[in-house]
Amino acid sequence: MITAIPMKSDRISGHFTKAPEMILLDGSGHMLERFANPALESGCSGKEKLLEILAEKKVERVVVRHIGEQMLGKLLQSNMLVFQTNGPRFVNEALSRPEAFGMLPLTKAEQGRESVNHTKKMAEGGCCGHEHHHDHEHQNDASDEPRGHCCQGKGESQAPAHGKHRCCQH
Repeated sequence: MITAIPMKSDRISGHFTKAPEMILLDGSGHMLERFANPALESGCSGKEKLLEILAEKKVERVVVRHIGEQMLGKLLQSNMLVFQTNGPRFVNEALSRPEAFGMLPLTKAEQGRESVNHTKKMAEGGCCGHEHHHDHEHQNDASDEPRGHCCQGKGESQAPAHGKHRCCQH
């Protein structure tokens, strides 16, 4: 079973998507790979790239200290096991017995931290699903008019700048 761990130097990073690097370990705890975390890129595109890499590398388990609700939900939807540890050090023996080493299994997206940025974006009528080929109805919009994509103003069908906003960089 391949395990991904977000790292900052030689310690587990405090937050999954803010870690400078990711390491991949095999079931025995031997490091298979270390790579720069693409989630550090601006916008959602970096986070999507990280999810793609984890899927390509056939990661089945992730160990985190803290993780956002949205990312946790995406990992769980990808059928990855996610465990939370409370310390910055990782013991290889924890791979075979995570609960015995105090690692908590995370099984619901709600166990992740609420994303202030996501909440703010949704309150402003934005979206981050990258389904830009269809219109979105935004319930938090002040008017009853559909707003369209997160990068469009009211009444615009396809703004000339569409695709250039941070939320569209994918």
